[in-house]
Amino acid sequence: MKNTTLALLLIMLSGMLHAQNTPVDKLFEKYSGKDGYTVINISSQMFGLFAAMSGDDKGSQDAMKGITGIRILAEEKKAATPEFASDIKNLQTKEYIEMMSIKEKNQDIKFLLRLNGKVVSELLMLIAGEENVLICIQGDNINLNTISNLSKTIKVEGMENLEKIEKKE
Repeated sequence: MKNTTLALLLIMLSGMLHAQNTPVDKLFEKYSGKDGYTVINISSQMFGLFAAMSGDDKGSQDAMKGITGIRILAEEKKAATPEFASDIKNLQTKEYIEMMSIKEKNQDIKFLLRLNGKVVSELLMLIAGEENVLICIQGDNINLNTISNLSKTIKVEGMENLEKIEKKE
């Protein structure tokens, strides 16, 4: 009985580890800790603080509802490499739907969604060109109508591009 329970536990753990090894995770792992790259992880607990700082700003509080975390991978300009920009542009994302792409002078921006049924569970923003940034917003029910408010609340390089979702809709 103990062997069966142990085997079942190992199978479940290996499945969980495999499920978390998405192309996005691999990109974070590849560049995390390297000189010239910054990784930022914002947990759901931090959103309580952001909501408190926004006071009566209902838009900011609504934007944070349903979000469980934000991960940001950014390349510093002094470390800019064609490899990182290429990795972002060519990210293999079969499980994502391209919602929108923007091509500006020296910048390509893509917004990708992962759906869990009809609910948005993940939003990726891929920025490649002059700036190279990957932003991954995860949640259990991300509201796209108010997500652009995050850019006003969370002052992190690249987040201002979230406002473009609102402008394009």
